[in-house]
Amino acid sequence: MPKTSKAVQAAQSGSQPAKPPSHGAPSAPPGYKRLAQATVQRLNKMTQSQVTATPAVANELLASQTYSDDFGRDAPDLNEVVTALGLAAAWTTEATHAEQWAVYADNQRELAADTALELMKSLGTEVEHALGKHPDLADRYPQLVSFVGARRAAGQKAAATKRAKKKAAKVAK
Repeated sequence: MPKTSKAVQAAQSGSQPAKPPSHGAPSAPPGYKRLAQATVQRLNKMTQSQVTATPAVANELLASQTYSDDFGRDAPDLNEVVTALGLAAAWTTEATHAEQWAVYADNQRELAADTALELMKSLGTEVEHALGKHPDLADRYPQLVSFVGARRAAGQKAAATKRAKKKAAKVAK
């Protein structure tokens, strides 16, 4: 009977990652290019109180029967102002949701990776044991062998680098 891994125990305790939505997070439109940092720095920024007040300001302006009389002929077109405020409010909401989604998705990714790696750690022990008896399994499962050996290979490389730096430091003295 297989042993119960930490990952399975975590799944049973409710700390299992959620399944991603089938639609996923939206991608940026084709051809979208991120604004240059210099451009972003030059753009006007709303204060938090302006962000909060935006819908109320738009509604107040829409309700006005005397906008042109109150602010003169040179005031921006009322519909343009209200449309711009609406877009600013809508994109602020979208950006807030995207930031929250990014944090949530990152947490779910970490939970999913932890669960998968706990299971693979257990499987890795079994793979190494089986390879000792049947080396030809490496030909049948080359990706699996590479995957379970990746951490060890990275650790060996890091240790070799550390030894080389330590040796170089002794020589430099």
